[in-house]
Amino acid sequence: MRFLFVVFAFLLNSLVANAQVSIIDQSPSSTQWKTIENDFVKVIYPETFKSRAIYVANMIEHYSQVVGLSYGIKTPKKVTLIIRDQMAEPNGFVTLMPRRTEWYGSTTFSPIVGSTEWYQTLSIHEYRHVQQFDAFSHNTVDYFNWLFGDLGIALADSLVNKSWMKEGDAVYAETKFTDAGRGRSPRFLARLKALLMGRATPTYDQFISGTYQDSLVNQYVYGYILISRAYQKYGDDFWEKINEKNSRGPHPWRFENAFKDISGTSFRKFYYESFDELRKQWAKDSFPGLEKTEFSVATDPKFQDGATYFIQYDLNKVPALYKKTANETEKVVEIPYTGDLGRLDYSADHAVYSDFLPHPRYGFQGYSDLVLVNLKSGSHKYMTSDLRVYNPHFGHDGKTVLATEYLQDQTWQIVEFDLTGKRLRSLKLANLNLVEAVALDKDKVVVFALDKAGYRSMIQASFGSDKFTTILPGSRNNMFSLHSNGNGDVLFEAQYKGVIEILKLNSATMTFSQCTQSKIASYSPTFAGSEFYYSEQFPYGNRIQKGSLNDCKPIAKTELVDSKYLGDDPSDAYNKFPEVKIADQLNYDTKNASKYHEEDYSGFDARAFTPHTWSFFASRGFGLTVMTDNYLRDFGATVSLGSDGEENVPYTSLQVDFKRYWPVLSLLGDIRNRKTNVMNSDPEQDLTWREGSYGVGMLLPYQFKHHMYSGFMGLGYSAKILRTESYRVDDVGVPGTGSSQYVDQTVNFQFSYAKEAQTRAILSPWSITLLAEYEDASTMNEDSVPGSYRTYGSLALTTPGIFRNNSILLAFSGQQGEEGTGHYLFAPPVINPVGYVYSRGFDYKTSDKFAKASFNYMFPIAYPDWNAGLWIYVNRIYANLFLDNTKYTAEGIDHNLKSSGAELILQSKLFRVLPLSWGVRYIHKADPDQDDVELYVGTQLTLF
Repeated sequence: MRFLFVVFAFLLNSLVANAQVSIIDQSPSSTQWKTIENDFVKVIYPETFKSRAIYVANMIEHYSQVVGLSYGIKTPKKVTLIIRDQMAEPNGFVTLMPRRTEWYGSTTFSPIVGSTEWYQTLSIHEYRHVQQFDAFSHNTVDYFNWLFGDLGIALADSLVNKSWMKEGDAVYAETKFTDAGRGRSPRFLARLKALLMGRATPTYDQFISGTYQDSLVNQYVYGYILISRAYQKYGDDFWEKINEKNSRGPHPWRFENAFKDISGTSFRKFYYESFDELRKQWAKDSFPGLEKTEFSVATDPKFQDGATYFIQYDLNKVPALYKKTANETEKVVEIPYTGDLGRLDYSADHAVYSDFLPHPRYGFQGYSDLVLVNLKSGSHKYMTSDLRVYNPHFGHDGKTVLATEYLQDQTWQIVEFDLTGKRLRSLKLANLNLVEAVALDKDKVVVFALDKAGYRSMIQASFGSDKFTTILPGSRNNMFSLHSNGNGDVLFEAQYKGVIEILKLNSATMTFSQCTQSKIASYSPTFAGSEFYYSEQFPYGNRIQKGSLNDCKPIAKTELVDSKYLGDDPSDAYNKFPEVKIADQLNYDTKNASKYHEEDYSGFDARAFTPHTWSFFASRGFGLTVMTDNYLRDFGATVSLGSDGEENVPYTSLQVDFKRYWPVLSLLGDIRNRKTNVMNSDPEQDLTWREGSYGVGMLLPYQFKHHMYSGFMGLGYSAKILRTESYRVDDVGVPGTGSSQYVDQTVNFQFSYAKEAQTRAILSPWSITLLAEYEDASTMNEDSVPGSYRTYGSLALTTPGIFRNNSILLAFSGQQGEEGTGHYLFAPPVINPVGYVYSRGFDYKTSDKFAKASFNYMFPIAYPDWNAGLWIYVNRIYANLFLDNTKYTAEGIDHNLKSSGAELILQSKLFRVLPLSWGVRYIHKADPDQDDVELYVGTQLTLF
């Protein structure tokens, strides 16, 4: 029981931490917010989104009639929707604390989310998540809600519901209620198909908790299969029944028990049957005689001047651009490759791709800028700055780059840049979003264009003209990755009969040819004279292939539109849903316009002052913590009342954060009792007093990214008036100690910079983390107890080890304060309860100053993927060899603590919920000469 309580406390504390939103996750302070609403949604949006706000509100109202029915919800509760239209990466989410959904402005410039219109996809997928939370929030979950507010619902949800249930169900809904959805895109299930063609079905724990043995699929993919098959096998109300049982006493065993109670079979049996059945349906596309290898991806190929350029990565290597000749393969440069969100294109001397970059201050503003790579030297540089440009392709002569640009008025255009990033000209067409283009000649381009309902067409257009010719009419065919040979031919990817094929357009005759006969998928085609190169998906990743253009077979353009491209394969018809279209979707921008009344939104409505979360775990011990935030998360407050975990005395604290601007400002208040031991007292005596403080805090955050490296800096400052009084020793007043007043000032600086790590890396191969803090309490009058100061600093550096996936960690820390007694005593620091402040093996003791240095060498031992039922799953075992040296001074005496040893660490997940690193530590102390062996446990929770 005690063990389960500790797990519960870990979960709750993690959720509290997640409730306290990132200090930078706001939109720019210049944003002018507006709002409209109907019976189902309140849309809060920037003024720049006005042209699409009515469309979104109408779309939510439309899907409100169906999206909750399978959970028994006929009339959904109104939800608040925040539009963040200055983001560069497409995304959306639903969360609590407070209850809301947030969508990032975008369109389907990439094929990763299928081919429905972007906001239509979110209106089903994210809105389905809203219904999932609402359907779950009753029965026993009500008690969690009463005890902890939104935090309680999130806690109950984390105990019983896995992310695959939500995401798979949302993909199911977006496929069922539209004429597209990811379930109709073979690209979506391609990697799962490859997995099942090349290996045994991954275990359930491998899917939900991860593995280092292979690259699996995400929860959207396997979740879609499991959710769909249960609907098919057990009926349309099956998941409603599961949800009902899950909400009655949620705990880690609840779901599998509920599944067996309702279905009559174990979830384990159902799980393996589902994938075995799918493997049999795909058996015709197997790869007989294929030698098994480790997962590796080779993609985005280009053959020129006797060399093949391509991107490659695997479990042990980050993505990099390589050059392969007959004699050798050499690395050109590492790049932050993002697949379908950031393909490469080539000219004779350069490659170009787009890279996602953050705004320095605002987490809800981002950029996608172009990067130019020199193929000869491997140097790379940003061509553009602070834009949102995607899908770059070189112009007909290789001296310019065409890219699609997302504008703040929610439209998309094609822009031509020179190689310095100078904007040369643009192409924009009324009522069409232009999302990818390649040049036929100096002026003519072939373009993928989306209408307002998201239907994708292929057109031919010209710079300087608003006229265009339709090559392929609009459809839901998920086409992508154009490539031109400069002679009128264009290669591209298109879905056809359950796979992704390479097709060729002859722009002179407006005819098409099919150039591949894929078993799973073919990607990123490029011309090479009379041949073409592409990346083929196969069971162990992707490999470079080539074909002859003479072997391309004619295919009628009618086969690529009007849903004729769909097959009866599970890859695009697993559920065999009828297509559902919205007849008047093109009119949703103006439909019912008269009933929507736009109003200004300041962010300071009732939500800003209504608690959404409360818990009985405060930051320093037990107590009551109450949190409130507005919907925009740029204003919030936290009030805590409880017992201090270090000094075991009562306290009350208040922090009000204003996060709209740069810097972030905070109002601070704190009242607490204090207690410490009187030094050299025999018997030991306690000194107690009361203190209170109030003041302000300020933080200047700054985040940044440069190619493979990401970083963060923060400069903080706080100033408080601090008053102490009522000094007592063992409850006896101390003569001559009245009240004391201080100006308490703190300055801190934090800096981190880390390189993107490969899948099997234990630590980032190159990183630096720095923290420095100085606090000073200066007396305000002569009668006060003398003031004090303290400094603290830590520095951590990581480098690669000698062998593959080995890591070296060098860590330094230290603290110094006013020496001797008779000074103001600062509150103790919050010390990591599962680590050592001093050298390993030595307990922490109060000191005037200390300095610690640590060397760690980490290396992997095994990737066992071993589980003991639901209790624990271990996916990696690694070791750490360490040397620690600490010097500290206490009461004028210097001490030197040295230790060395080894740690065996098991990276695990407990109850399929709690990430856990635990193991055995051997410690050799130098003075006194002593050996110890101990067990230790650490956890780092990520529940959202």
